Amino acid sequence: MDLLHVPFRSSPEAINAVLGKHADVLFDTVPALIGQVQAGNLKVLAVTDKNRFPAVPDVPTVMESGVVPNYDVTSWYGVFGPPGMALSVVATLNKTLNEIIADEKVREHLVAAGVVVKGSTAKEFGRLLMDESERWNTVREAAGIARQ
Repeated sequence: MDLLHVPFRSSPEAINAVLGKHADVLFDTVPALIGQVQAGNLKVLAVTDKNRFPAVPDVPTVMESGVVPNYDVTSWYGVFGPPGMALSVVATLNKTLNEIIADEKVREHLVAAGVVVKGSTAKEFGRLLMDESERWNTVREAAGIARQ
């Protein structure tokens, strides 16, 4: 497949380019696209996570397509604080946020918006950041892209 990467400043700009037939495809997050998908304006071809998304359960993963084995790329959300934040504050925030996302109404709302809900500890999130940094640094190096 021969694709030209066109960098847009925002999801709405990229979506409008596809809707206006100025671009053929776009890669974006489920939450950014779910409204247009539900309205029938965009068709989801695949999700890039290794698992199907609850908001679009009938949409296959890229891995399921068989075109790109072991393809697992997803976005995630996290809460950050200033350097040196007191561990007691981190623990309180973490506990409170995990309680909020454990609430069934909150989970339903987030899932409907296209979010995969998963809580963690500060240590687990730190590990995710390190793993993602290492993973994408390897990709950057393999592609010959200079560190910026």
